[in-house]
Amino acid sequence: MKHFPIRYKVRIVLAPPDKMEDCLGQWYLSDDEESGVIKLANNLSNDTLVDTLLEEWAHARTEGLEDVDGREDPYHHATFWSELGRITAAYRENPVRAERPAKK
Repeated sequence: MKHFPIRYKVRIVLAPPDKMEDCLGQWYLSDDEESGVIKLANNLSNDTLVDTLLEEWAHARTEGLEDVDGREDPYHHATFWSELGRITAAYRENPVRAERPAKK
């Protein structure tokens, strides 16, 4: 992700599905707006895990650019979708393949 930096310090956390509030991944910005957390369900296949990480990374990169006139979903607006497309295309051109750490 070195080509798509985030202006915040980001921690990535794997969590049990029952802690995920009906979703596969979540992006949270801290109250001080200096760091954030990407939380991912720990039961995802590798492909779904990567897709979800890319989506949450796009959320982090477009933080603060939410749609303000109500025409779009405030978090899945045109800028978000454009950024997700750029990140996904870059990943597909040069995928990183690594083994996931064993579950504890």
